[in-house]
Amino acid sequence: MHQLRRVAEEDFVYSGGGATSNAVFGYSSVAAPSGSKGIGTLVDIALTVRPTDWLTLGGYYAYVFGRGALDASYTNPNGSYAFVEATVSY
Repeated sequence: MHQLRRVAEEDFVYSGGGATSNAVFGYSSVAAPSGSKGIGTLVDIALTVRPTDWLTLGGYYAYVFGRGALDASYTNPNGSYAFVEATVSY
């Protein structure tokens, strides 16, 4: 479990996937209300298994219970993120 917060009230809350082309920066920001440093609580879990010498399977899931800065900016401040991956070694 992780507590997410802004360091200073002047900080913005950023989101995005990063620069994906020369024309798109890939991030956006939201100003948070004064006095609200809290962003939310993140709960996550990761699992990696290696069923053979050449195959590794992994998965990750995270859920954020948004509060403070996210409550003021979004109608639904909660969010989730997940992925699965397979790595073949040869």
